[in-house]
Amino acid sequence: MLCVWDEHPRELGPEDIAALEHFARDALALLELRRVTHDLESARALLAASGTVLEMILAAAALPEILDTLARALEASLPTRCSILLLDGAVLHHGAGPSLPRTYLEAIDGVRIGPAVGSCGTAAYTKSTVIVADIAADPRWVKHRQDALAAGLRACWSIPILGPQHQVLGTFAVYYDTVRSPSYEELSTLSRWVNLAELAIIRSGEVASLRAAATVDPLTGLINRAESLRLLERATENAGAELAVFFLDLDQFKFVNDTLGHAAGDEFLQAVASRLIGCLRPHDTVARFGGDEFLMLCPDICSADQARTFGRRIIAALAEPLPVYGRTVALSVSIGIALHPAHSGPGAGAGDLVAEADLAMYSAKRSGRNNIAVFDADLRRQAADRLSLEADLSRALINDELHCHYQPIVDLPSGQLIGLETLLRWRSPTRGTVLPLDFIPTAEDSGLICPIGAFVLRTACRQLATWNQIASGMPAHVGEHIPPPAQRRRFRRHRRSDPAPGRPARRATRDRGYRKHPHPRRHHRPGLPEPTARPRRQRGRRRLRHRLPRPGAPEKPARGCAENRPRIHHRHQRITRR
Repeated sequence: MLCVWDEHPRELGPEDIAALEHFARDALALLELRRVTHDLESARALLAASGTVLEMILAAAALPEILDTLARALEASLPTRCSILLLDGAVLHHGAGPSLPRTYLEAIDGVRIGPAVGSCGTAAYTKSTVIVADIAADPRWVKHRQDALAAGLRACWSIPILGPQHQVLGTFAVYYDTVRSPSYEELSTLSRWVNLAELAIIRSGEVASLRAAATVDPLTGLINRAESLRLLERATENAGAELAVFFLDLDQFKFVNDTLGHAAGDEFLQAVASRLIGCLRPHDTVARFGGDEFLMLCPDICSADQARTFGRRIIAALAEPLPVYGRTVALSVSIGIALHPAHSGPGAGAGDLVAEADLAMYSAKRSGRNNIAVFDADLRRQAADRLSLEADLSRALINDELHCHYQPIVDLPSGQLIGLETLLRWRSPTRGTVLPLDFIPTAEDSGLICPIGAFVLRTACRQLATWNQIASGMPAHVGEHIPPPAQRRRFRRHRRSDPAPGRPARRATRDRGYRKHPHPRRHHRPGLPEPTARPRRQRGRRRLRHRLPRPGAPEKPARGCAENRPRIHHRHQRITRR
């Protein structure tokens, strides 16, 4: 509206009215230009803030830093003070508020949402915009009115930040020092800033989920191997830090997994993780390091006695049987301990400490399981010797350094040679003659016992064949002692291999375990009756094949006739026809 005043009464003529209309149009154009300029400046500020916030989101900046930048950009474009609160369950926590007094921020931090809890608490509760033009007179500000008035705040408009599923993520509020209500344009502008806050919160949650997936074991909820090594590396960087690393390996996990199934194995691991968490002190950390392996980082443990005491506490916590899938499973654990810097030294890294604890854990397993072992220099030396022995033993198989000796088995009353026992010897060019007691355990642990057993069997069979060609009356059986786990694999490989010409493979005895004598059914003591001979089992035909008669051949009886019925002589013999 355009109003004109004059000092004296007068009537406006047509020219005066035309001039006033022209002036009104100019004034309207100026006002519109100012409004457009203001909108452009607001849009430019919003665009610049959007670019900055998006760059920070792409750079995975911290959410408080992003929200603070967003609030400052809004305050630079509008004469207001901004506050952003984040919803955690039913409680609002501080997100950003660069221009608000600290006392007021502390007063509203941790407030529970409700139907009459200020502007922000009510907006989060109702999921709708709340406009409070006068804080002093609005009943929704009863609880926090004095805090707001003391901070010089008179009006507050709050907009809920809603996620993709219409869930409340937080609130976006602006405060004014005077009593006022917003215009439609102001609310429209604020909605664009709220969209930026929503994008920042959602993106931050996605980044946090990705980081959690990269650092947390999804089954047990413990930190994973990579995160535990990172924490251990950070702890060892402090030269004066004292730390104990506990490497735990479950003894019965493979049995539970194979017997009850993988679902039961997962439940078993979750129960173990829960018990390990119950053993932790305030500053301790537990991680799932592998399938059935766990790692515990315990600061301020500097002696082996303290470490053993804590290790016995862990064993006692895990000793109680676990209910898994309706069954009760006993649990035992082998624990290896490495101390920093007592064992590793000031320059050792996380990998060195874990390797030392791992060596100690295997030492505990060899001691009988459900045991504790603390790393020392002898364990490192033994591990190095074992690796060297394993490498030399592998080369010995290739270079034909293994040899078989044969020990006769004689019947004392008659003095008759009734068998031979094969003894394995290793003639190493660097170690000399190595006895089986020194290298067989290493062969069993490394898996070399299978090719070694196959080598012994081939050599014994060839030697027996050679002796039978030279002279008759040699023993028909050679005894060989092999460990039960390798027995099936070794003989399976032997059956697949092509037999050498003249090899009497059936004359080699397959010992079940560590039998010291040949099979009792094959060799009897003098004076006792001979064992009853069992009929030799022959392979029967699986089915009777029907062939067409040749031209000119006599016609056979029908298949169902009595003359053509099969006749069975013995259950171990073939099915024949009359």
